[in-house]
Amino acid sequence: MLNFVLLVVIVFLINRFLSAKAAQTSSSAYNINPEMSAVKQITSEAEFKEAISASNLVVVDFFATWCGPCKMLAPMIENFAKEYTSTNFYKVDVDQLPNVAASNSVSSMPTLLFFKNGQLLGTVIGANPGAVKQNLAKLA
Repeated sequence: MLNFVLLVVIVFLINRFLSAKAAQTSSSAYNINPEMSAVKQITSEAEFKEAISASNLVVVDFFATWCGPCKMLAPMIENFAKEYTSTNFYKVDVDQLPNVAASNSVSSMPTLLFFKNGQLLGTVIGANPGAVKQNLAKLA
């Protein structure tokens, strides 16, 4: 029970810290420097379908701008994108493209989906960089 209470307090403090950070700057972790980003934002359903149809591995990060864990995971996804250069990395804002999120059964953020040739090969739900790295090592 004590571990659970401690976990709740830690999550609360992290969210509080991230909210304060977001209030200090108008840029979220996803929008700091979009031109320099190795992760491209998908802005339409057609663009999503085209992106996942690639023959190489495609990683799609479903996020929300208000999601604390998404903000914590974003820099790690950027690093993975720079490390796995033969893999295409994309992000989808679930508030901007709710139909794309719904059609892919995304109900928690962050959710990362791994595709090749339009086929879903893996899923990571939550801010779990270890699981993302495992999927990348296995599928790339």
